[in-house]
Amino acid sequence: MVQNKVKDTRRPGMPGWHGPGYTPKSARRPANPPKQAALPPHHSPIRLELQQLLLNIFRDTYAPLLISDELSPTLQEIKAALFERDFARAFGAQKYLEVYAARWSPSRALCYASVLIELREHLDKFDMFARGTKRKATDQDGGDKDSETSAAPATRIVCLGGGAAEVVGIGGALRYLLNGSRPSPTDSSASPGETESIPDPTEEEAAAPLLCDLQLVDTADWAPTATTLTTALISPPALSPHASARARAAAKPLMPATILRTTFHQLDAIALTPAQLADLASPEPCIVTLFFTLNELFTASTARTTAMLLSLSAVAPGSVIIVIDSPGSYSEAAVGVEGAEKKKYPMAWLLDHALLSQKIVGEEGGEWKAQWDKLMGEEAKWFRLSEKLKYPIQLEDMRFQVHVYKRL
Repeated sequence: MVQNKVKDTRRPGMPGWHGPGYTPKSARRPANPPKQAALPPHHSPIRLELQQLLLNIFRDTYAPLLISDELSPTLQEIKAALFERDFARAFGAQKYLEVYAARWSPSRALCYASVLIELREHLDKFDMFARGTKRKATDQDGGDKDSETSAAPATRIVCLGGGAAEVVGIGGALRYLLNGSRPSPTDSSASPGETESIPDPTEEEAAAPLLCDLQLVDTADWAPTATTLTTALISPPALSPHASARARAAAKPLMPATILRTTFHQLDAIALTPAQLADLASPEPCIVTLFFTLNELFTASTARTTAMLLSLSAVAPGSVIIVIDSPGSYSEAAVGVEGAEKKKYPMAWLLDHALLSQKIVGEEGGEWKAQWDKLMGEEAKWFRLSEKLKYPIQLEDMRFQVHVYKRL
């Protein structure tokens, strides 16, 4: 009798059973890769109630637009233009600007406000950011409150590429600082309506001089939007004719009209003349922001953007530059001569190279001195919205990088 032969699949020298009754075991499955731990939620220093009030400004300002049938198709048109990096088309019409402000600016505004408060330790030389700390210290010492808060000039913030998100975000940071810099409630599970209410401005705050002089610069015409949102910050919210007496009593402006001034300049940031830059910055130290702007400028022209960054050294010593932009490969710029292969560099590297490589001759012809100091830099950071915040359309979390420099 002829037996069926089974092919021996063992490696030479491999021990073990074999033969007609042997059934090889199936290959061992690789172990499942460990699951990545979920990122912890971002704990914004700004209380949920104030975040909700900032969202309400966008909700109330763009209420008809947010329920319009035109919203979705207009959003698709803007997305197509942004995908093609056709910024002139994406921001070239007031309809597009309003839709952009209603859709993308709310989450950015909350992010900007949060970042500014988190950076207070680098901004405490500016009266807007030191005001709450000074007031608390003088109250405890029994000193003269006015002497600490009224002498310093208004904090000028120059927003290159600034629009709707900067107005509400910086306004939100200002409202937070008026509260005496109190931290968020420890009970993060509370809903916005259950958190400690935001105190009304005191008589001193209501009569306070200008605290924030906001200068917005962009090629798109954000002037109507900036005016509308600034008015919303300093005006009581609109109420239904059927609102209760309690709701009417609570309907108060987010801040006094005297402390915030917004001015818009329709200019190209990379084409600013020295005279224009001097007018924007003022002789006093100022804060310059480039929020989701610098990468667009580098994309338009690396050489001209680098020249613009170099020109910022004309600001007064003590001035601070804050850059927020997309992280990683989303923020890369090609550098090279026309006709040759260009090499891509990270935006953060180009930024450091432009600012930190600048040096001037010291006093009496001494050694060269740097003009900027980098205070901090994070290549990737999350801003996560609380699920308890409410808005008519869905908003997304934000991932970004942030860099801060100080003029020496």
